[in-house]
Amino acid sequence: MTGRWLVVGVVVDAVMLGTVVVLAMPAAHQPARPAATVRALDCYPLTRAGACYQPGAFCPPADHGVTGVAGDGATVTCLDVSPGWLWDPS
Repeated sequence: MTGRWLVVGVVVDAVMLGTVVVLAMPAAHQPARPAATVRALDCYPLTRAGACYQPGAFCPPADHGVTGVAGDGATVTCLDVSPGWLWDPS
């Protein structure tokens, strides 16, 4: 026996197998991964909090001279520019 059910505001298909009901959510309604997780895969190095750096942001002493990729996809290098060490777009 099959049917359509409303579960937490999302319509899902249900298939009854004996006394067990199996609910399946269509792939189009699967929750998206958090943005921070996606972004962290595309940029480096990361802040201590695990976020992406942005061009113009201050960079820590450990990253002086390092080249990486910012959250917007731009190549950045940690350079000594006024007013201090910043992630400079390369």
